[in-house]
Amino acid sequence: MKNRKYALIGLLLSFLLLSLDSAATTLNRANSAEPETIDPHKSIGIPDGNIVRELFEGLVGEDSDGNIVPGVAKSWVISEDGLIYTFHLQDNAKWSNGDPLTANDFVYSMQRVLLPATAAPYTNFLFPIKNAEKISQRHVPLEKLGVQATAPHTLVITLEHPTPYFLSSLIHVTLFPVHEATIKKWGDGFTQPGRIISNGAYILRKWVVNGSMTLEKNPYYWNASTVKIDTVNYFPVTDGMAMVRMYQANQIDFTSTIPSNQIKALQQQLGNEVKINPFLANIFYSLNLEKSPLKDNVKLRQALNMAIDREAITNFIMGQQQKPLYALLPSTVKGATAITFPWATLNTPERNKIAQQLYQEAGFSKENPATLSILYNTTDEHKKLALAVSSMWKKVLGVNTALENQEWKVFLGSRRRGDFIIARNGWVADYNYPTTYLELFMCDNPQNYSRYCNKRYDELIQQASFSNNDLERQKFYDEAHQLLLADYPLIPLYEATEFHLIKPYVKGYTGKNPLQHTYSKNLWIEEKS
Repeated sequence: MKNRKYALIGLLLSFLLLSLDSAATTLNRANSAEPETIDPHKSIGIPDGNIVRELFEGLVGEDSDGNIVPGVAKSWVISEDGLIYTFHLQDNAKWSNGDPLTANDFVYSMQRVLLPATAAPYTNFLFPIKNAEKISQRHVPLEKLGVQATAPHTLVITLEHPTPYFLSSLIHVTLFPVHEATIKKWGDGFTQPGRIISNGAYILRKWVVNGSMTLEKNPYYWNASTVKIDTVNYFPVTDGMAMVRMYQANQIDFTSTIPSNQIKALQQQLGNEVKINPFLANIFYSLNLEKSPLKDNVKLRQALNMAIDREAITNFIMGQQQKPLYALLPSTVKGATAITFPWATLNTPERNKIAQQLYQEAGFSKENPATLSILYNTTDEHKKLALAVSSMWKKVLGVNTALENQEWKVFLGSRRRGDFIIARNGWVADYNYPTTYLELFMCDNPQNYSRYCNKRYDELIQQASFSNNDLERQKFYDEAHQLLLADYPLIPLYEATEFHLIKPYVKGYTGKNPLQHTYSKNLWIEEKS
């Protein structure tokens, strides 16, 4: 009790000193939507992840350029056979209430991910760990998970097989620790201000739903001395133009996006305040293979793919330096061959002719058109894309397409339940390796919204995961990718770019992180002119 009392006094003194510091700085950032959750183990969307990465931290972190750096673990040793990872934690690692953060917290947290009650959407991130997949299938007890605390600050993780991307995967929020006592006390309500205990650079001070989230510097963060911004306010803004107006009115310093039709004008007006950078992410449509008319109709799915002019979309509709995409994997993914649809090199008239023939063979014509719907979450960009795609389908094939937009949380629920024919989708790589994309379409993956299931595809991914040879592993990935494209469970559209407006006094942004994770702890603010 005495230690807790001193910890509380220290926390109060820290806040008092912060309030008296005339140099205290505030950063106002836009988030693209209200987070669905900030529980690291249930987080799924980009708006969620933006907040979770501010509040929590895993064993490793990222620097501004995306390189893996120490996080809660100050160092690690990997055995020669690549199976055993020994992590040595920071000596001063603590939770935001002053409790010590120990290796046992990671054991508890990783076990929590696998509990059925947690319903974690990314349990597959633990599958490289010994017995994790068997535990998720209820074949092995939870205590057999290959994660052990051999000392208060020593964590040993044993893998099923060598996994070259395992260290990089630890930046994913699913593998972040959570505070056991808080969860046991509050259950799913532990994420509320006044309850949540986190371990990252910031703590949640205030949350007004659909209004703002206020984060304050965590004095107990192990690397708090390097954090230069004291307060971060996040505003959920789904309307791109509203975001620009808030930026111009100096209400926000850092936007989450820019409307495509405003980029050139804003570049002329604001110059280098417009930031456009490559992004290891793809935009695609998920095709629901459990609903007509797409179910059991691969020719229709191929026709829909071929009738889309991706070059027109990237050059004229989006116009933000995106690249047309004719595959699941973006071109910059490491460890895979540049595989595309076999018809990708045909010109537009040739593609359209084949698409029309396939459409007829699928049982449709302009006199007997297919009726489809596209579900997307409410933003100007997604609406423009859906309008463009539906117009192309109408012109080339005669398809009748209804557009349905939903608010972010409602959209996520509809897509998760399969309440759609075609749904907007996209995937930001969790790490730079083919599995971050290919595993999406495995039969049991909860993110497999197309409900695609091909046993041979799953076997190939599994064979790759057990291979110790890079060339052999790549061969399995390539065969799986080709098989997926031949089955047409998706419509790849383009490789994304990341674009922001950032005030000149906000420093530290490089845009070089291929995942475009921008941590407020790596930024600072110069004196505003």
